[in-house]
Amino acid sequence: MNLEHRDDRENIEHDAFLSSLVRAWNVLAAKRWFVLGATAAVAVAALLVMVVVRANRLKEERAGALLNRATTLIEAERRQEAQPLLEKVRDQYDGTSAAIDARYFLGLAAVAADQLPQARKELGEFLSSHHQDDFMRAAAEGGLAVCLEHEKKWAEAAAGWTKAALVDEAQNFNAPGYLLNAALCWEQAGKPDEALKLLDRIIEKYPKSQLKTRVETIQARLKPAS
Repeated sequence: MNLEHRDDRENIEHDAFLSSLVRAWNVLAAKRWFVLGATAAVAVAALLVMVVVRANRLKEERAGALLNRATTLIEAERRQEAQPLLEKVRDQYDGTSAAIDARYFLGLAAVAADQLPQARKELGEFLSSHHQDDFMRAAAEGGLAVCLEHEKKWAEAAAGWTKAALVDEAQNFNAPGYLLNAALCWEQAGKPDEALKLLDRIIEKYPKSQLKTRVETIQARLKPAS
């Protein structure tokens, strides 16, 4: 009786042992498929990132090549030929740095053509995307100031020119000219005192400027007779 009882107990323990092995295998198998699935997902994600990065790089390169052709034409005074290239960069390669710069050139071209709504649109979108304080940002601010001048909004134009001059003023080689334009706008607005402040700033900060003689002439005109 005791032997039979022991055999039954051993059978039960053996079955329990086998069951535990099966459960352990199932757990390991589940984890294995999870790990394999996670690894595959990571690999697919990495591949997608590589594809996107490569596509973006090619997009930037193509847009940059077109923009370079356009600026070469602009330098050669062939602006009409440059216009469609700039528009293509803007429209077909939106989101690239070249597309942002294309808006700058299109905006300045619109200013020159007295197309004020188009100029405001292009230059405004350029400024909203271009976050560097450099000569391009300063020139874009100046372009918007020209639009205000054309509408005889002299005080606003003066503020716009001043803003253009203060963009990285230490490195802004056009700053004296921008300040002079601002002063002339203040004169048109009937505020000679505001104009004189800017003219004094030019003499003080840019004593070697080629505009010095002209600035002094305007100062003499605006200063009240003693």
